[in-house]
Amino acid sequence: MGKKYPRNFSCVRRILAIMQCNAILLLALIGVVQAARQITFPPPVQPIVPSPPPPPPASPGVAPVTFPSPGFVFSMIVKNTNQASWTVAQEAKFCDDLVSVNAPANTKESCEAKFAQSWNGTDALINGFFFYEWLSTPSVTQIQLASALRDQAVETLRQNASSILGQNFPGSYANCACDGPTAVVTASATSDFSYSKNLTVIPGPVQCGARLTYSTAQSDAVINQVGVDDGSTNLANIGKFCSTPAVVNGVSGIPGQGSCRQYGVVATPVGTARATATVTVAGGSVQNPGTVTDGGSGYTSAPGVTLSAPNRVGATASLSWSGNSGLLTNAATLSTATNGPYATTPTGVIGGGTCVDTSDTYCTGGSLRINVPGTPSTRTGQVCTSDDFNSATGCNGGACVVTVTGGATSSVTFPGATGQVYCTSTPTITLDNNAALQAAQQATAEARFSSTTNAVTAIVVTGAGSGYLSAPTVTIAPPGTGDVGKLCAPTPITGIGVAVTEGITTTGVCQPLGRDTQFNRVCSTPAVDGGLWSALNTATCNVISSFRNQPSPTDTNKCGILTQSFVTSVIPPPPPAPAPSPAPKPAPSPAPTPSAPTPAPTPSAPVVCSYRGIYEIIPLYAPCNRYRIASGTDSDCDYNLVTLRTAGQVGQGKIARLHWEFATIAEDGLSVPTNVLARARRGCTNRFLAAPSDPTTLKTGGSSWKWQFVPWPGAISCEEVNVISQNRLSTTAFLQVPRSCDRFRYNATDGGRQRFRLRRVNLPV
Repeated sequence: MGKKYPRNFSCVRRILAIMQCNAILLLALIGVVQAARQITFPPPVQPIVPSPPPPPPASPGVAPVTFPSPGFVFSMIVKNTNQASWTVAQEAKFCDDLVSVNAPANTKESCEAKFAQSWNGTDALINGFFFYEWLSTPSVTQIQLASALRDQAVETLRQNASSILGQNFPGSYANCACDGPTAVVTASATSDFSYSKNLTVIPGPVQCGARLTYSTAQSDAVINQVGVDDGSTNLANIGKFCSTPAVVNGVSGIPGQGSCRQYGVVATPVGTARATATVTVAGGSVQNPGTVTDGGSGYTSAPGVTLSAPNRVGATASLSWSGNSGLLTNAATLSTATNGPYATTPTGVIGGGTCVDTSDTYCTGGSLRINVPGTPSTRTGQVCTSDDFNSATGCNGGACVVTVTGGATSSVTFPGATGQVYCTSTPTITLDNNAALQAAQQATAEARFSSTTNAVTAIVVTGAGSGYLSAPTVTIAPPGTGDVGKLCAPTPITGIGVAVTEGITTTGVCQPLGRDTQFNRVCSTPAVDGGLWSALNTATCNVISSFRNQPSPTDTNKCGILTQSFVTSVIPPPPPAPAPSPAPKPAPSPAPTPSAPTPAPTPSAPVVCSYRGIYEIIPLYAPCNRYRIASGTDSDCDYNLVTLRTAGQVGQGKIARLHWEFATIAEDGLSVPTNVLARARRGCTNRFLAAPSDPTTLKTGGSSWKWQFVPWPGAISCEEVNVISQNRLSTTAFLQVPRSCDRFRYNATDGGRQRFRLRRVNLPV
């Protein structure tokens, strides 16, 4: 059925109800709406309009009543999401989750949640807005209550977004890193927030700015963030991180004052230096041994050695041709001077224009006459082929083959003389380098070290490899880094071991511990046990972010969500058109014309609501107004239960489960009974909405099941209706959704919870 809530949900709901009452009393005394910036939206469009009569033209100069409705803009990080996966269904699911269980009555929600950018490689930044739309003009008290409930939802999103979004979007959190998760923040710690980053796809302009909790340029930068408590004030606090404010699982304190000692993290290995070496290459292979240029220090075992991959390069060749005469002006030339290493001489393929050798010296492909530029316009000779280029016996005894010297091509002498070969256009030469170059095989090596000096003493090449045009780079692993990431301090606490006893600096071995202002945890590079791995003054490590409306003199000092006031309006349904006045009765002649009698008032024509097409059927009141009545599909006609589902729960591929098709009219509290067809079950015989004898369910059945849609008393438009079962008129016919939102019920009369909204879906019937 519908969404299941925890066992203590009823208790939470009662608490929220008490909070609502208190909020009404308090706000009624204050009598003032706490107004954020107002954002104007157009009036809501009524999807179902009374018909007939048509609405009269609006009076000139009369605008709809507008009022500020509470809402917020948001910038959230959603885990494991990208632009392709953020579909319309995902957006609907996200907005459904934002609908608070204590949303005010007489409202529906307007929400957009759009993909803004990728975040940290695997996540997405989702920006948007949310506010309440009103079904009728609200009172001041209703607006104030909605503001109080909105503020509760905003604070929950900031502090614990998983309590709202965790079911469908686990791990989501508010965006507090203005320029991204890896951006370095250069703003000052002593001035106001520095603003530069515009937040996109939300009503704006809104900018995100930041300031540092401290600056590394300050002389006391290393003593005013996070330290370790020595337990001198409270023994139970010994060994806990201390900061102001306290980090998660930490205690309050200022490093360097009272029981809060200065502590840092070992950022680089202590007393060590990395070794370096070189090797040489001959004939495409690495020569043994290598040369140690610096033995390094701090080695307790032989380190690993890596030689970079082969870097062979294939040669290219070209021919020059005269466009005036068709003559080859010189022998082939190498376009790549540095090439190799070659294992064999590369062969070539001649392409492009057709060439003939008028001297019959270099080419042997048979006599041919070709057309060439210039005078004479034809030339006759032996056709030049790839076999001629690669021949070891032709071309004056092998003069036209590619010459390889020392593993590299040094020359190409085809043809052996100029003034002999003519071509129709520029010919090309393609060398078969893949077959001729040495195989690319990476070399290997090992290091030898001295346990006396703790330094590398030799590099032994264990595999010469092949395909090296130049010497590879030698990379020797650094000495052990077992101390990196451990605590360090200038004056350690007795009983709490440290790796290094050293003063804290921002560039040395022992560097400061910071506080992540978004997650309120210790942050450093590298991370200490229980902390976050983050560079100081980057993203949210020692960085406080804030959103601000532009232009605005007031800073919210908040990130992720910014409360707003959206200017909206409710346009009530138009009054029925007045009946036309009767024409005056002609007076008989010649008697004087009497005055026309005053006609009796004509009663207004009843409003007729016409429904024809495809609709979503939605419970009218919160908290169930996030759901729609949903059917199964014709892929399983035996499953005929009807449930309550959100758009996100059914998914974009099965959105038709929320669509119902019918045609009827309602007038003066009466309605023509109609079948209600489940669009997703058109292939089933049991495809019509049915009210079985079970008082808690809906199903789909045959065509004998009929329904009436009647606007409830006081409804502001035709879309707000009672849904009445024609088959249950003798007992309990009014369909109802209880506040638990997990089942259906039936009632004998309209008692409030028996009300629904019909939302027209623009699809072909």
